[in-house]
Amino acid sequence: MDKSFKETVDELLGITTPAKDFEEAERYAIRKLQIAKEREPDAAHYDEYYLALLTADVYREMMFSRYTMELCMARQAVEAAGSKATTTV
Repeated sequence: MDKSFKETVDELLGITTPAKDFEEAERYAIRKLQIAKEREPDAAHYDEYYLALLTADVYREMMFSRYTMELCMARQAVEAAGSKATTTV
């Protein structure tokens, strides 16, 4: 029995990806792959496994971006709370 594409990506990442995040990463990876194929139409290595690698990479990028945005927002909230505390003293 062949693994599903999502199972392959999950195996590459070592986690089970949430469906919504996986779908977003897959859509973006497909777009990136289409651009790469247009640049190198004769390249033979742009297969299903390459798309899985690309999808896993896009997922990692998305999660890192999400993490840094959440960290930034948390720091801004702490700074805003700190500035309110010093202005009320």
